[in-house]
Order: sequence, then structure tokens, then C-alpha cells
Amino acid sequence: MARDPAGYRCAVVDHLAGAAHLGDRDCAAAATAQVTVELSASTILTLAGMAISVIAAAAIAKQRLASVIEQIGDIETRLRKIDQRVDRHETQVEMQAQRTSVLSGMMSPDIQERRHREIATLTADVAAMRYQVDKLTAMHNGKHPSINAGR
Repeated sequence: MARDPAGYRCAVVDHLAGAAHLGDRDCAAAATAQVTVELSASTILTLAGMAISVIAAAAIAKQRLASVIEQIGDIETRLRKIDQRVDRHETQVEMQAQRTSVLSGMMSPDIQERRHREIATLTADVAAMRYQVDKLTAMHNGKHPSINAGR
């Protein structure tokens, strides 16, 4: 095992001989060693197959991503419609609550008692005034003498 100046261990691979062995050379020297790669037909076909697989996977991912984006747009549209309906229902509920509070205020026992007393007082006043009108009508006997008759 060779160690670089920072103390890391590294292995030197001799690509020309096709065998890996541990050497005492510096790791920096191992990094600058030239590597000769021989490409055979099977290696090229393997690389081409891998490239096709990556491209196909990217195309499928792109298609599925477009489908997911479309579904998200549809869900967002539905959510907005639901929000609008909820807002309308909340407004209606608040309006009904306000109407109920107004009606309960109008029908409260205290207000009903006060109104009944006022109506009773007005009914008594009307009866008293009717009595006075009837009395005044009876005094005149329903006829008014002419004021200019004596002249």
C-alpha cells in the first residue's frame, strides 16, 4: 500500500498487465499513469444498451412527470371550486345565524312583555277616548244648533 502525503492509502493498478498489485509508488504518480483501454464489440454494445436504457428511462420519467403535473393542475382546480363552495356555505351560515339572532331578539320574553304592555295601554286609551267621544256626541244629541239662527 502506498500513502499519499495526506496519509491516505491507495492501490496502484497496472492496466497493461491486467493485474492489480500494491506498490510503493506515490499516489500522485499513480494518478498520472496512462491507462490504455481496449474497446471490443461487446463492450460497445453494452455501453450502447446502457445509454438506450438511460434515455428510455428519462423519456418515461418525463412522460410520467407530465402526467403528474396534469393531475396536480386538475386537483388544484377542484380544490379552488371546493374553496368557493365552502366560502358560499360559510356566508350562508353566518347570514342564517344573524337572522336567527335578530328573530330571537324580537321574540325574547322581555321585548314581548313590553310590547304587550304598550298594546294594552293603547287599547285602554282608545277605549277611554271612544267613551269621551260618545259622551260628547250624546250631549249635542248629534245636532249642532246654528249660530246665526238668532239674528
